[in-house]
Amino acid sequence: MALRFYTVEQLGPKQSLTPEGYLLCLDVPASRTGQMIYGPDETPVKADGEEFVRINRTDEEVFRTDAMASLNGKSVTDDHPDADVSPGNWKELEKGVVMNPRRGKGAEDDLLFVDLLIKDPATIQAVRDGKREVSAGYDAEYFQTGPGQGEQRNILFNHVALVEKGRCGPRCAIGDHASIPQLLEKPQMATTSKWLKRILDRAHAAKDEKELEAVAKDAAEEEEREKKEATDKARDEAEKEAEVAKKKEGESRDKARDARLDTLEEGHKKIMDSLEDLKTKVGDRARDSETEEEKAAREKKEKETADAKDAEAVEGELAEEAPAGTADRARKARDSAFLEESFQDTVAMAEIIAPGIAIPTFDRADAPIKSLDMVCSLRRKALDLAYVQVETRNMIDEVLAGKDFDLKAMKCDRVRDLFRAVGALKRKANNTPVPRGWARDTGERVVPKTLADINKMNRERFAAK
Repeated sequence: MALRFYTVEQLGPKQSLTPEGYLLCLDVPASRTGQMIYGPDETPVKADGEEFVRINRTDEEVFRTDAMASLNGKSVTDDHPDADVSPGNWKELEKGVVMNPRRGKGAEDDLLFVDLLIKDPATIQAVRDGKREVSAGYDAEYFQTGPGQGEQRNILFNHVALVEKGRCGPRCAIGDHASIPQLLEKPQMATTSKWLKRILDRAHAAKDEKELEAVAKDAAEEEEREKKEATDKARDEAEKEAEVAKKKEGESRDKARDARLDTLEEGHKKIMDSLEDLKTKVGDRARDSETEEEKAAREKKEKETADAKDAEAVEGELAEEAPAGTADRARKARDSAFLEESFQDTVAMAEIIAPGIAIPTFDRADAPIKSLDMVCSLRRKALDLAYVQVETRNMIDEVLAGKDFDLKAMKCDRVRDLFRAVGALKRKANNTPVPRGWARDTGERVVPKTLADINKMNRERFAAK
């Protein structure tokens, strides 16, 4: 049978007074299983750089027979004393006695419950004024289980202290109808959250101890939920910060890589320029020291190289100027037969661009390079004459699209493209009817002359003679 107490006044569901005026507090959770948070120097467990040390209490240790028995008959103190309660100091420290240690049931099977009989008047008043949380004083052995993590074993209790804020939290507190608001107002709880008002309303409306215990249980579960949400939020924020830091690190790494590549490219360019300068200097020195025969041989080789390049360029031009389907044969030609059609087309276009232009003579037996030079010269001349006319100058400027008209700087292939484009524009303009009374070259309206104007113009011209 559970031990019964004789009381004469019921102060609340969990508190009552004995005939002597002692305060009896029933079903007080004095300790619990699970993880506890300690400072880095509060236990022998090494923090290993962690801000806190996490110590685990297992069911086997907290509810060990010797551990629970060590609580029975121990002292209740007002705050933790500097030393364990002993025969030498109990008269100064003891404010009451601990009785009936037992394990909770159901949802509370992680709690070690006791009953407290508080005898000191000042301590009784402190409890009535709201000092409700308790904290067990004990000795234990500590074992390191990981970085900043450990486990308590061989727990032996010495006293139970009445405290403002215990390590066990609001769950280890003296129960009472009036204690529910006090319990919920602890710093760990969200005093501004919506669920607080709901819990308070339920606590004040509780009709019996069972309903009050249900409210307290809900409050504890809500606290755990909010703690979990806060932990999850902190973890998410830390992951986001880590992702941002990783991204910035990647960007910095990319910039550093690009900078290194730029440096390497710049260094490579300097090396190649130095090698080129060195090559030139070596070549100059070699030429300065070469004999007449060596000089003649070098110049001959350079001429052959230049001729080969010229020949390659001529072959390319022949392929461009030759009729469709004859490019390969034109490359190997030794006369100008394949250029005859190109020459005739150039003559026809030149007469459109610059009417009255002098046409050179074409000879099929001439070397291809000679005929190519002649055709290129004819195109340059036609464009040069066309540029002094308003109409064709506008066409040339349109094709150049803002670039300078500098025939001397243009190579023959560029001259050919400009010549053909301007010729196409001029042919189109020639085939487009011009309204009567307008000048084709200037685009200005021409005012018809009367017979009197013509007679006047003739008189002035003959009078001048």
